Amino acid sequence: MRPIIWYASLLHILWGIIIIASSGVPAATPLHMLNLLVPGHVMLASLLFTVASLALLGIHRPKRWWLLVPQQTILVCSAIAGLFAAVSGAYADGITRPHLFIFADQLPIILAAPFYTLGILRLLNGHADKHHSR
Repeated sequence: MRPIIWYASLLHILWGIIIIASSGVPAATPLHMLNLLVPGHVMLASLLFTVASLALLGIHRPKRWWLLVPQQTILVCSAIAGLFAAVSGAYADGITRPHLFIFADQLPIILAAPFYTLGILRLLNGHADKHHSR
């Protein structure tokens, strides 16, 4: 399940680059909740770069699986924002659309959070299997 961790890391790195390039991006639905918690586009981009780096380090050092948790937290926040937008029928910037339209649009980030959790569990299970076989 390492591909989901690479996916999330690449997503967060690209989001960070885009945030630095355009200060209006943190209003995007998956980033809105994070922007409320971490004000300022440079700080938010730095947070995204940091969690991506920690996760990439964590998949190469299974005993340090906890390095994946900050990125998982970011994904869960983004997924909650996407679900909230779909239920309310409005994106974070106030634009209204049909509920299923928003749900379809936000589905990649909504699905990323539980699959990332499975990735962590598989990483832990693989580490446990290696540890017990010694």
